[in-house]
Amino acid sequence: MKNLTLFLAYFIIGTIVFSVNCRRVDVTSEDDQDKVDPYKPIDFTAKVDDEKYKKNLNILVWPSYFAPETLHEFTDETGIQVNYHVMNAMEDLFEVVKQEGKQKYRVVCAISNEMLTGKFDLIFVAARVVQILPEDNLLEELDLTKIDYDKVDPQFKSSPYDPGNRFSIPYSWGVMGIAYRKDIVSQEKINKSWGFIFKPDSMFDGKISLLSDARTTIGAALAYKRYSINTTQTTAIANACNLLHDLKNHDIKLIPNPGNLLNSGDLWISMLWNGDVSVAQEFDEDSADKIDFFVPKEGSIRFIDNMCIPIGSLNKEGAYKFINFVLRDTNAVKIAGAIKQPLGSFAYREILEASEEGKVLLENEVSFPPQRVIDNCEYLMDVGESTRYYIDGWRELVE
Repeated sequence: MKNLTLFLAYFIIGTIVFSVNCRRVDVTSEDDQDKVDPYKPIDFTAKVDDEKYKKNLNILVWPSYFAPETLHEFTDETGIQVNYHVMNAMEDLFEVVKQEGKQKYRVVCAISNEMLTGKFDLIFVAARVVQILPEDNLLEELDLTKIDYDKVDPQFKSSPYDPGNRFSIPYSWGVMGIAYRKDIVSQEKINKSWGFIFKPDSMFDGKISLLSDARTTIGAALAYKRYSINTTQTTAIANACNLLHDLKNHDIKLIPNPGNLLNSGDLWISMLWNGDVSVAQEFDEDSADKIDFFVPKEGSIRFIDNMCIPIGSLNKEGAYKFINFVLRDTNAVKIAGAIKQPLGSFAYREILEASEEGKVLLENEVSFPPQRVIDNCEYLMDVGESTRYYIDGWRELVE
C-alpha cells in the first residue's frame, strides 16, 4: 500500500458518540454473537500461527446477518468451522488520509496487506468499499467459474461500483428511510419528506435520531436539498452540513441502530435502514402496531452489502463454498426470512412465492421495497478527494 500520512481516523469522526470495534467469536450458537466482549478488538498486528485457525473460514460481517441455522448447516455440509468477526460500522476498516506530497484526500483501508493476511477469508462490505479496496490491491479478483453465478440477480451483474462482479458478489440490499412511532406521532405530522427530520416540529425535540455515519446522514440531507448523495460540489455539501448543524437546537441524537429505543419510546422518529425497521417491528407482539416506516419522497440511499475475498485469504476455497452456500435457493430463503430484507440472489423469491408465509414477506414493503421506491434511490459511491469535505463537515457537527 502507498506510503500515506494519516489525516483523520474516519471511524472516530463517524462514531464519536459511541464506541465501535471489530470483534471475533468462534460461533457455536448464533446467540453467541451478542455475548462476545465488546471491548476486545481484533489485533490486526498479531501473527496467525494456529494451523487449525487457518483451515477454518474467517468472515467479517454485521451482527446477526444470517439465519440461526446458516453457519451450523455450512459446517455440517463442508466440515469447515466458521470464525465470526463482528463489524459494527463500515468505518472500522477505513481512515481518511492525506496522500503524501499531494493535496488530495480519499478513503483508504486502514489495514495493510500484512495486517490483513490470515485474518479474514471473506468480508461483507458496502458498494463504495468495493470501489476503494481494489485500488490498494486489497481484494482478490474472483474466479466466477467457481461461483454459481447464474443464481446472482441479473440487476447486480452490471452494478456501477463493480461491473461484471470482478471483486464482489451481492449478498443483501435495502434502503434508508424514516421510522416513527405511529401510536405517538400524529398522522397529520407525517408528510413523507426528509423535512420530517431535518425541519422538525419542536414537539419532537430530544426524540429524533440520525445515523452516526457521516456519508449516510449527510447523504440524506443532500437528498432533502435535491442534490445527488454523491455530489462533489463543495457548496452542496456545505448546505447539507449546515442543515444538520441547525438540528443541534433540537437535541438530535446520533445512534447506529435505534430500533430498541423506538420500541421503548425513548425515541419517536429515527433515520433507519428498512431491514432494521423490520427487525424492530418484531421486537414484541405490539411492535408492528407501534412502528411504521416510509422512504422520503425526495429520494434516498440504497445500500448493498457484498461478499469479497480479501487479499491474503488463507482459505479461498472455503470462501467460494460459503458464497455458493448462501446463494443456494433453499438457504437464501431462510436468510431472507431471518434478516427481513432482500438478497442478491434470485430464484429464492420463487420459493417464497410458493408459500403463504413467503408471500406475506414479499408483500411487506418495509422488508422488500417496491421498484418505485428503488428507482428513487442512489447507491453511496466513493467521492475521491471530495471525501475531505464530508469529513470536515461531519467533524463540525459532532464536536
